[in-house]
Amino acid sequence: MDGRIVIVRPDGSGAPALLDDPQRLRFRQPLTPAEAARLSLRPLYEPEPGELDDRCGWYGDSGDWVLLTQVPDSSFGEPMVLVGAGEAVLRAYPVAPGRFVRGDGAELDLVCDEAGGPALRIGGGPGTAMLARDERYRERPITFRAGPDDLAATLVTPAGPGPHPAAVILHGAAGGQRDFCRLLVQPALDAGVAVLLYDRRGTGRSTGTPEFTIFDQATAAEAALDRIAAEPDVDADRLGLIAFSNGGWSAPMVAARRDLAFLVGIGVPGVSMAESELHRRTRVLRDSGVGPETVDAAGEAWRCVFALASAGRPEEAVTTRLAAALDRLRSAADLDRYVVPDYARANPMLSAVPPLAPVDELVPMLVGEADPELGHDPVEDYARVRCPTLHQWGGADTNVPARLSRERIAAALPDPAVATLREYPEAEHLLNVAPSGVQGISAEEAGNGFHRFRFAPGVRDDLRDWLSAVTSR
Repeated sequence: MDGRIVIVRPDGSGAPALLDDPQRLRFRQPLTPAEAARLSLRPLYEPEPGELDDRCGWYGDSGDWVLLTQVPDSSFGEPMVLVGAGEAVLRAYPVAPGRFVRGDGAELDLVCDEAGGPALRIGGGPGTAMLARDERYRERPITFRAGPDDLAATLVTPAGPGPHPAAVILHGAAGGQRDFCRLLVQPALDAGVAVLLYDRRGTGRSTGTPEFTIFDQATAAEAALDRIAAEPDVDADRLGLIAFSNGGWSAPMVAARRDLAFLVGIGVPGVSMAESELHRRTRVLRDSGVGPETVDAAGEAWRCVFALASAGRPEEAVTTRLAAALDRLRSAADLDRYVVPDYARANPMLSAVPPLAPVDELVPMLVGEADPELGHDPVEDYARVRCPTLHQWGGADTNVPARLSRERIAAALPDPAVATLREYPEAEHLLNVAPSGVQGISAEEAGNGFHRFRFAPGVRDDLRDWLSAVTSR
């Protein structure tokens, strides 16, 4: 098995199977009979909900460690098991209970060590590595109440005696279960900072409905801070937030009304949600080879969609503009260059192409209750943030307008002396370097699928060093 995954169309149409070859970054390629004859195939196994929850974590020791984690839902297009080592993150494809094949072709098994504790066996034959659970970090489950919901969480404390400074990790829009956030916290743990990872409401082991707003996440963050402040191995005077992506609208709300020790933003927006989504959708269309006139029409349509949804009521001038933009899109000859990714198939409102329904059908679906999220400007909150801040952006970020966000946040923060804002030119949204030479899917999909994923040089060291300096004061 060399990491190749064959995906057969599920509609029974008789169309050829498609081949994904992660090692060669070739995806959705027709599988010829000759190729099929050369492959040794195994069916993929679908883990049961919660099956891997207690296995996620760090294995090995400080000299040789790996992180096993997961995205157990389809928020990135499909459920994923992920293995991190150093700056790299690899997919691990389940082929049987407790058995996986990594994207580089290596076998990975969930086993027990001699003492009966959880362990990972990687590879086979003379090169096999057996890694026990990393004893540097201590994990324990906790719960806290946010509004009417009980949220399930894991507190991870670093090596050494406490009490430790601590950070609550705020989710992006996708990946609402806690284990995804493990990918972000290694620098904090290395800096001696404890981290709280939680399941957003309605996901994982948390109660409530899965629908959430940036205001709900701010409420959850404050409740989490109050909860960990009472832990005996946490220093209540050195608490902060680490926010990724969508969490970057919630974090400054909290920091503006609480006395925090630090605030970290990774790929966070300095513009409204409407402006950030406009950036993402038009960027994806451009990257797909859609021409500037069509991209302009799509941008205008989305601008109108967001304006109507934000206001919650129809406005004749906006509706007229929307109708004109959709007419232009319907006649565009290059719109089919955009291939709808898996996550947008699951939720069409995330597609880069606006709904092409007639305006008299579309507008009633957009209006009703005003949506305060879309127009919320985070710089109004940043103007009241006085704690030390570190913000990191990828200059090639698909999701967030990095340079504009950096400029607006820098201008809003009241004390530039305690603000550190860094942009990494070649990095993407997760501060990873997007792979080149991808065939069959977009660079965005390749990143979301963690294909040949690697963090950009220096980003994690910068976060570790900054946290170490700020929390030691």
